Amino acid sequence: MKISTRVVVACVVFETCKIVQPIEYLRGAGRVYLIHWISKRNPEGSSVYKDFYTRNVELLSEIVGRSNIIEVTAEVYDFKKMLATILSILSKEKENGNEVFINISSGPSEFAAAATIASMMVPGVRPFSVRTREWQISGDDRIRELYYENGVPIGQSRSVYDPEDLPIFHIAMPDKRLVEGLRILDSKIEGKKSTSYASVISELRRAGLWRDGTETKVTQSDKMFYLRNYLDPWIANGWVERTGKRGLTITDAGRHVTEMFYLPLPESV
Repeated sequence: MKISTRVVVACVVFETCKIVQPIEYLRGAGRVYLIHWISKRNPEGSSVYKDFYTRNVELLSEIVGRSNIIEVTAEVYDFKKMLATILSILSKEKENGNEVFINISSGPSEFAAAATIASMMVPGVRPFSVRTREWQISGDDRIRELYYENGVPIGQSRSVYDPEDLPIFHIAMPDKRLVEGLRILDSKIEGKKSTSYASVISELRRAGLWRDGTETKVTQSDKMFYLRNYLDPWIANGWVERTGKRGLTITDAGRHVTEMFYLPLPESV
């Protein structure tokens, strides 16, 4: 029987902690892909990028071993090339039956966008993000020194290239009726209220999510409709799990869905 290897994919530009610490946290990584940039026009002039890559390799060698770190040089500021590179890595590792994680916070915005899309195209890949707890550059005076000019905010970029269109990939939102119905079920579970067919159907009716809005006794036909059009799809999507004979639980995936889709626009503070 083939033993699965835990694989982590990350991008190196100007970070170390954002790359190394998550791999320490995941534990048991057997292979790490480090995608990084070297200028083809002036490879010797990109020493800063090399410094960060070398330091990451030093730190990760103590965790996974030098032989398990795979170097991938690529144009990390080119979205299409990043997407092609990441898809190749993820597809290969999943085909080999491995558990694959990708750190979408470890590189520039082009890498982050490509990594997010690629992880949704290759089934089973687990993307994760990493927030900064402590900044290397902090304090108003230091930020003004680096990102202001003559007292005026400039930012990290002094000038930019023209906008470049990105390829469009359609990712459908989940069915609105299923999401709003799932919120009703979730509220009943959180409130420790009944999740019987009749109870949930009554709430769906009140919310205007039923096939009719009339307040009538729940029939066997109603229960079958609920099963086919709500409960079965929730379970098939991995949003709900049965617990015991009659119990239901909202999964982490289901919680994400209720927290992200079809919500009102937040009010301005």
